[in-house]
Amino acid sequence: MKETVKTFPFYLAKPAREALAKEGITKLYDLSRFTKAEIKSLHGIGPDAMAKIKNDLFEEQISFKVDREAYKTFINKKVEKDPFENASETLNQED
Repeated sequence: MKETVKTFPFYLAKPAREALAKEGITKLYDLSRFTKAEIKSLHGIGPDAMAKIKNDLFEEQISFKVDREAYKTFINKKVEKDPFENASETLNQED
């Protein structure tokens, strides 16, 4: 019976391991230098590999690098209409 290695990245399929190795990723912590989008875009990293990677990162309390542009876009999004804009007028109206 063949024993499987359960340490990163050896439990991943060969294409995923090769894609990561090509980027110099040999340890789980190496992933913290890359955004999630960068890893997802690697040829050989499919949904199964990504799910395993994300699970291991979570368990080891490691995160991907923050995509600063995506973060800025998220923070700078404005609410099109403030739902509380006319709240005081509504409360002051008499029936």
